[in-house]
Amino acid sequence: MKYILYSTQAEWDESNENMNTHFALPNSETQRYAKISQVGNSKNADYGKYIFPVCDNGSFVCTNLFPANEQVDFNPSWNLPPDPE
Repeated sequence: MKYILYSTQAEWDESNENMNTHFALPNSETQRYAKISQVGNSKNADYGKYIFPVCDNGSFVCTNLFPANEQVDFNPSWNLPPDPE
């Protein structure tokens, strides 16, 4: 899996809608291409950006639909684990 980080929700929404259209979603098995999320770690340089998944295997491969130079690997520091209760 690769990812694209968008600065605005509108950019994320546009890519998600394009993927929904490309893959004919929703259908009887899948409601949407992706669920929106943001970088939540305020100490990360990408804090607040919208994380868009770009599938590189499986039924929804779409790496060829996005510029390779915009695709990044997962960064575990995007979101810190929740504090223990």
